Amino acid sequence: MDTIMSTSHMKKYVPSERLKKVSFYVLLFFCVFIPFRNPIADLTVSSVKMITDILILGVFVWYSIDIRFRYKFYLQDFFFLAFLLVAFISTVFVNHNGLGTYIFQVRSIGAYYLFYFVIRNFGYGKEHFLKVVQVLQIVNIPLFALGIIEKVTSKTVLFPSSIADGILYPSNFSRVYSMFYNPNTYGLFIMLTLFLTWIARIYFNKKTNIAYYCIFFGALWLTMSRSSLIMVGVISVAFLVFIIYRKRLKELYKTILKSAVIIAVVIACLHFGLNWGANQYYQHFLASSHGNTSIQNSLDLNFVDRLNEASDQQIVTSSQQDGRLFSLKTSLQVMKDHPIWGTGFGSFGSAASLNRESAIVEQYGLFQGFYSDLEYAKLFAENGILGTALFFAFLISILVKNRKSFFKLFLCFVIGWFGLFFNIFEVQIGAMIFWSMLGFEGITSRNQEKLAGRVAMGGNR
Repeated sequence: MDTIMSTSHMKKYVPSERLKKVSFYVLLFFCVFIPFRNPIADLTVSSVKMITDILILGVFVWYSIDIRFRYKFYLQDFFFLAFLLVAFISTVFVNHNGLGTYIFQVRSIGAYYLFYFVIRNFGYGKEHFLKVVQVLQIVNIPLFALGIIEKVTSKTVLFPSSIADGILYPSNFSRVYSMFYNPNTYGLFIMLTLFLTWIARIYFNKKTNIAYYCIFFGALWLTMSRSSLIMVGVISVAFLVFIIYRKRLKELYKTILKSAVIIAVVIACLHFGLNWGANQYYQHFLASSHGNTSIQNSLDLNFVDRLNEASDQQIVTSSQQDGRLFSLKTSLQVMKDHPIWGTGFGSFGSAASLNRESAIVEQYGLFQGFYSDLEYAKLFAENGILGTALFFAFLISILVKNRKSFFKLFLCFVIGWFGLFFNIFEVQIGAMIFWSMLGFEGITSRNQEKLAGRVAMGGNR
């Protein structure tokens, strides 16, 4: 049985409509606040970032009181709790990393799961989903505008100098970071918004103006995020297969081709126009006064250069020394040395490890501020065989629970892919969108899946 009710013999309590409405407004707030939380923290206090945690905890407490603490559990919840229990033993008792470290890491990976635990009971459906997509689309507009300013002014206007000065590679300096202060996180946000936009088109025939698609693809090009652009290619092929399978290609090929041409022209104009603008700005305002040589070296770099980097021997060697290849190789060695329990939370490139000095730093040649940027490497090293097995059981149980929903299965695939490039469950924008969308039970019924196949698909506009 998929669902297990605690105290099932007792009266069931239903959360209030008011809580359902407030929780949805909290979700919309997250969609707007999280993309801008870094500059907001810079302009106010760093603790403002805790607003999301406070809101999630408030919603959970309200929900608990409403249902008289009679929670509804699924198999995945028990696997997740078992994983956290094993991690607690490993972190506090086996490796003595400290209770504070454990709590910090649980908060990093579990906050939005707790939010999902609540909202999955509210039956959010079509209207709620489309409103979230609309808000995410609108948020992309100011991010894109600020990204253009960042590109033209070489990160010297409306961009923190502390972030710009810390960029070492010219190819990274030429990428647009936007308000995420990270081009890959920005790329992830754009890609997820684009994915949900396409789902809205397939499931609900919700058309989106071509201008939004130009913003999405133009911004993705400016981030030069290989992982995001590769995933967009995969999703594009998947949706094209869906269209062919539904025998709608004959009706759609002109619209698809027209949209592709418009987007390609916009990207070309952005590429050449912004590069020209960046060169002009540098010559007139920065050449004589700015000492950062990364600016001049990066002015004409583009996404093709980023692709070539992937096969560049120097970049590969660098990755083996301190990048993701290093993370994976070292994590397997750590797992070999600590096979059962791992080294505990906060020891190997996780969010909690950035706030403490790990005991294994010298032993495995980790550098100060090491962050794995690879979900699976962190999982192997910190949790050992026991914790890793429980976490993968947790992930598999999510796939089983959502096996009848193409949307949710594909979303899990997307997040799994990004786990190769991020500690994905620690990235707030990724975790928020992923868990929130899994909580939308009202758009994944069998009837809705059938409707998706019959919907009139008249193109991207």
